Amino acid sequence: MLPLQRQLAGVLLVLAGAVVTATYLVLLRAGGVHAHLVVMAVGAVTWVAAAAWWLAGAGPVRITPLLAAFLVLTIIGERLELSRLTLPAPASRRRFLGAVALFVLGVALTPFRLGTGLVLGGLGMLGQVAWLWRHDLARRTIRRPGLPRFSATCLLAGYVWLAVSGGLWVAMGLGARGPLLHDALVHSLFLGFVLSMVMGHAPIIVPAVLRTSLTYHPVAYVPLALLHVSVAVRIGADLVGSFPGRLAALHGNVTALALFVVLTVWAVRRTPRLAPGGPR
Repeated sequence: MLPLQRQLAGVLLVLAGAVVTATYLVLLRAGGVHAHLVVMAVGAVTWVAAAAWWLAGAGPVRITPLLAAFLVLTIIGERLELSRLTLPAPASRRRFLGAVALFVLGVALTPFRLGTGLVLGGLGMLGQVAWLWRHDLARRTIRRPGLPRFSATCLLAGYVWLAVSGGLWVAMGLGARGPLLHDALVHSLFLGFVLSMVMGHAPIIVPAVLRTSLTYHPVAYVPLALLHVSVAVRIGADLVGSFPGRLAALHGNVTALALFVVLTVWAVRRTPRLAPGGPR
């Protein structure tokens, strides 16, 4: 019997995931079937699946691929939508969607055939990274100074970690073993990739939510650099089995995240808010 707190948390997570899934279905019905919405909707389904499996008693290691799929597909779907600005050829988009489908197939297999699922999922991730590295809008905005370059740097650096995680998926699926290999897989994706995406999108999303024009400052590169250095130290320490290295990386990860939050709050407070009905 699972503890009552875990049962309650599991039910709430399943319900929250169901709400997100239903939201995507409404959007698909109202606006038509678009590839990026389908990708994000599938991601929401993996959230529900992960929460339901956890509620049924599965441990965190078993549900990691499903949780990863929710985050990866949500972010990839958003980048797929923006890729329309770079006008990739239809055949190229189909190849990208093929890589996404391979990733989803791999994730779906992990509860039943973990090794096969990890190999297919990892190859799908690597295929997505290869396409994004060539067609993502960040390849253009990296040439523009200021905030566009900062956001692009966050995205491109995040893709590097997504590739690292994909490689670790394949390695583990093929039988590579190590007491900390799973830890490296988790941190390369959830910290290296996801948090880098958060840092890159925050200067755009926060102003939209708070109705303010966020002032960019180059100091934003400090937590970004610290994040990637500390993740690199963490992965290296995992691969060689260094617990002191993991501890040092942990402090770096926490400091990077805390510094990012402090700098974001500072940037918001030093920028005047827009009046209701004012320019956006």
